[in-house]
Amino acid sequence: MFRHYLTITIRNLRRDLGYSLINILGLGMGIAVSLLLFFWVRHELSFDRFHTDAGRIYQIAFNFPADNGQYDTWTSAPAPFAEKIGEEIPEAEAALFVSFPRQLAFQKDQTPYQEKGLYVDKSFLDVFAFPLLEGRKEGLLHQPGFIVLSEKLAEKHFGAGWRGQAIGKTLEAAEDESYTVSGVVANPPPNSTLQFDFLLSKEDYLSKNPWDSQWGNFSSRLYLKVKNGTDIPGLEDKLIGLFRKYKGNEERATISLLSFPGRHLYSKLENGKPVGGRITYVRLFIGAAAFLLLIACINFMNLATARATRRSREIGVRKVVGASRGQLAGQFMSEALAIALIATGAGIALVELLKEPFRQITGTELSIHYLEPGTLSLILATGLVAGLLSGSYPAFLLSSFRAVNIFRGKEAGQFSGASLRKGLVVLQFLLSACLIVCALGVQRQVKFIMNKNLGLNRENVVRVPMEGPLYDKYPSLKDEISLTGRQAVRCFQSNAIYGQRRDPRPGVGRQGAG
Repeated sequence: MFRHYLTITIRNLRRDLGYSLINILGLGMGIAVSLLLFFWVRHELSFDRFHTDAGRIYQIAFNFPADNGQYDTWTSAPAPFAEKIGEEIPEAEAALFVSFPRQLAFQKDQTPYQEKGLYVDKSFLDVFAFPLLEGRKEGLLHQPGFIVLSEKLAEKHFGAGWRGQAIGKTLEAAEDESYTVSGVVANPPPNSTLQFDFLLSKEDYLSKNPWDSQWGNFSSRLYLKVKNGTDIPGLEDKLIGLFRKYKGNEERATISLLSFPGRHLYSKLENGKPVGGRITYVRLFIGAAAFLLLIACINFMNLATARATRRSREIGVRKVVGASRGQLAGQFMSEALAIALIATGAGIALVELLKEPFRQITGTELSIHYLEPGTLSLILATGLVAGLLSGSYPAFLLSSFRAVNIFRGKEAGQFSGASLRKGLVVLQFLLSACLIVCALGVQRQVKFIMNKNLGLNRENVVRVPMEGPLYDKYPSLKDEISLTGRQAVRCFQSNAIYGQRRDPRPGVGRQGAG
């Protein structure tokens, strides 16, 4: 039976090649765009889920009362809190300090270059699953002066043959500092919120920023890996009790434990609770992909039912010679699935063509491995759904024609004005209009944001990071630029950015990162 269906399908596709190409291209474009959106959604949903026991990793957030009766939530915390948690909270399997990303200047052959990295606790690689390519995990970051490089930085500094050459070597950094390479880890994947080119020890950080050792400074991130079966609300109460024990004067403050894998999608916080973020875009993309696939399927249905007159005599002859309605429905479904399969192949080719424009629009580079089980399952599921949706209505409708009415010329004529077919056309245009209106709305909003008058002239404005010895020579640099510049130059200095030095006084330097 399957061979018979396949033979008839190929024969019908070849018989009306123009109709077949229109169906394949129309369905293929819908599948291609839907696949791109589904791949983006899968990429967003996969953030930080590659870590071992990712569901047991949490980030500590503090909620401080605001004037409006609500709470301001900060995802930063005092650096010494991690050590006290490890000592006094048995539910915490690990508690670790992780700095916000910091720039550090290195030198190679007297040429300086900057890289971005993290200062972390010694247990960082025990909690987060970044594969260690070279070096021993024991003792990697247990003392200052040692550095762990990413694979990219190791290749940049030591060349393509860095394996076996990097461990034990010295990297020169700014301010006459140097670090000994103790390990090399794989590059953080694109779906990791923790991105770095190097790792340095917490002790290195605190030696440069001693004021961050005080309980009044909230300038670090703290992560917990809890034991299985831990009562999270109860643990939050224990943590705020421990914090008050050492900090005091924070009677109304509370602590929230934020699921680490969910931080990427739920970055918007209210009163310590995740309420939104990129999850909104994920839902919008899922809806857009479903709409586009539905529009493509409706287009297929309309084309198939429009050919009812041409297929009616074939149906009548088959029924006269004994074909059942189920057999006819199976034939039409097999044709629809075959077209959907070919359209899926065309859609994959279009995906490859559209990947770069899609990256420029969304800022996300999709790494698609088509033979990976998850990717292959997603492609096959999309093609199967498209085939079933587009083929079900024509199959059951055409197979319901009665042979007597067909040969009398009644059935096809009655169907040609069917209200359901008109309804499909209206629905198709309605969905298309909705998508166009939404796209135009987004485009106008982006244009408004890009052209909004901010009250300042952004032309010819240059930002120069003040780092290392240059930071202490700001007045001299300003005077030099002002004297030698051909045009009027105005210089401003700001300490309100992470990575700049802060006031070392206790209680100063709180950062309200969302």
